[in-house]
Amino acid sequence: MAKSLKKSKASVDSTRKETIRRKDIQKKLSQALKDTAKLRRIIKNAANDNRKIKEELESSLRKLKEAQGQLIHAEKMEAVGRMASGVAHEVKNPLGIILQVINYFEEELPAEQKNNHQMLQMMKDSAKRADKIVRTMLSFSRAEELKTELQDVNVIIESSIELVQHKLKLNSVELVYQLEKGLPQLLVDTGKIEQVFVNLFNNAADAMPKGGKLFIRSYLTELKTPKSKIGNRENDIFKLGEKAIMVEVEDTGEGIGESIINKIFDPFFTTKKRTEGTGLGLSVAKSIIEMHKSLIDVESKKGQGTKFTITFKLPDGRS
Repeated sequence: MAKSLKKSKASVDSTRKETIRRKDIQKKLSQALKDTAKLRRIIKNAANDNRKIKEELESSLRKLKEAQGQLIHAEKMEAVGRMASGVAHEVKNPLGIILQVINYFEEELPAEQKNNHQMLQMMKDSAKRADKIVRTMLSFSRAEELKTELQDVNVIIESSIELVQHKLKLNSVELVYQLEKGLPQLLVDTGKIEQVFVNLFNNAADAMPKGGKLFIRSYLTELKTPKSKIGNRENDIFKLGEKAIMVEVEDTGEGIGESIINKIFDPFFTTKKRTEGTGLGLSVAKSIIEMHKSLIDVESKKGQGTKFTITFKLPDGRS
C-alpha cells in the first residue's frame, strides 16, 4: 500500500510538473504570437510609410518635371518671339514694296493681257498671304496691353460664330449651342478673345471637311480637381474651390494623334498644308488666354474629334 501511495504521489508530481511545463510553453507561445503580431504591425506601418514616402517623392518629381517643362517652354517662347519679331520687321518692308510694284503693273497692263493679269493676281495673293503671316508674327511677338471691359462671354461666342458662319455652312457643320444663361461677366479684351474663338471655330471646320457637329458650351463651375495650374501651389493660376467660367469647343472631326497633340500650341507647328495655315493660330490663342490669367487645354484622339476647354478667370468679387 505504501508503495502504491508513493507511486501515486510520484504520478501527481509528474502531472503537476507537466502542467507547469505546458503552461510555461503556452505562455511563451502566447508571447511569441504577440511579438509576431507586433512585428507585423511594425512591418505594415513601415511599408505604409515607405509607400507614402515613395508617393511624395514621385509627386515632387512630377512637379519638378512640370516646372522644368514650363520653364523650358517659357524660354523657348521668348526666344521664338524675339526671332519672329526680328524676321517680321526685316520682311515687312520688302513685302510692301513688292505689293506696290504689283499694283503698279496691274494698272499699266492692257486689259486684254488676261494671262499676265492672272499671274500678277497670283503674285499679289501670295504677297498678301506672306504679309498676313508677318503681321501674325508681330502680333505673336508683341506683349500688347489688353483693352479690357466687362463682357458676357456668350455674346463674344455668338459674334465670333457670325464671322465663320459661311465656312461652317460650306463644310456642312451643324452648330449645337449649350450656353448657360446669366453667367457672370468677364473682364476681357473682347477683340482678342473673339480672335481666339474664331481660330478654334475655323480649326473645327477644317477638321470636318465632310460635315459634322460643332458643340459650343459655356457654364459656371467650381474647380475641385487639381491639375496643371489648378491647385493650392504657389504658382497655380486657379485655387481649388475657386469658381470659373468654362467654354468648351468640341468637334466630331478627324481628331489629333497622340504623337503631335503636345505640339499643337508650339509656334509654327501645323498639320495643314502650307497654303492653309501658318502654325501660329493656336500659339497666339494660348498667349492671349494666358494674358487674361486663364487656361486653355485640349483633349483629342485620332478619329474621335477634338475638344478645347478654356477656363476663364472671374473678376475679383464675382461669382
